[in-house]
Amino acid sequence: MKPLFITIDTEGDSLWSNPANNEIKTENVLWIPRFQELCEKYSFVPIWLTDYEIASDDRFVDYMYQKNKDGKCEIGIHLHARNNPPIIKLNNEKKDAAAYLIEYPPLVMREKFRLLKSLLEDKFHAPIVTHRAGRWALNQEYIDVLAEQEILYDCSITPGINWSFSPGITPGSHGSDYSNSSSLRHELHSSSGRKITEYPVSIIKRDKYILADNINIKNIIRPFYYSLKKERIWLRPAAYGNYREMKYVLDSIIEEDMPYAEFMIHSSELMPGGSPSFPDIASIDKLYKNLEKVFKYARNIGYVGYTFYTWEKLNSRQTEE
Repeated sequence: MKPLFITIDTEGDSLWSNPANNEIKTENVLWIPRFQELCEKYSFVPIWLTDYEIASDDRFVDYMYQKNKDGKCEIGIHLHARNNPPIIKLNNEKKDAAAYLIEYPPLVMREKFRLLKSLLEDKFHAPIVTHRAGRWALNQEYIDVLAEQEILYDCSITPGINWSFSPGITPGSHGSDYSNSSSLRHELHSSSGRKITEYPVSIIKRDKYILADNINIKNIIRPFYYSLKKERIWLRPAAYGNYREMKYVLDSIIEEDMPYAEFMIHSSELMPGGSPSFPDIASIDKLYKNLEKVFKYARNIGYVGYTFYTWEKLNSRQTEE
């Protein structure tokens, strides 16, 4: 038995085309129930890592409140810094760029995080214990903030991925480098000595040719190129149709006896036109066909649905017994 953690960066519509976070819309909340219901069909428990805009949308709160209360999902925190109050303008700020929380002064980092966590806890009447950083960026100061705010679990680390070439909102700023980060569950240590349990996203090295689901010249050449470069494979859906890749990740985790699998997606990818990957209804329907196959396959080979919190609680109880 291995847990399959389902994590969703739950945020505004198509932030890829709106890096400055101007007039963010949240129409993707109307498409969220379909994914929640698919997870429930296969007894998986999604973790909705929620940002400020989505937390402020009563349509999301009204739908998710009872789901969270009944243990059918978990609400976590996901902070996009530029538009999360308090709104602070940085020196030499770029006009059309997305920010990292780690670009802000420590006091501002803390206040932004505190405000969003308080908002989520007030809306859902539940503790917020799980976190993923906006744009995957962590540093020691951020880890200290998580510890101070009593976050128990983080899933920001993308093993083997270097975000240093992704600029922030200020000159010289960049993302985190996880090239040498562990892909296994481990502990992050705050300056005060408090520990946060890290569950890195499931990303593995490609060591074979894996054909894309949709057969065409481009989709034959792409995996050949990726296999030569040994590009890493995420447990997340792609526009070109990658059921075989996701199946490969699930199989590899079992074959290598890794302790868990962690799937990720953005909430805006669940809506037609909410992302570059899935521009229309037809592409969303294809996405769900793949998701259905992935989740069904995962159940058939022994994956089970937990959140980080419920999995840790189960293991703690078994250890005590």
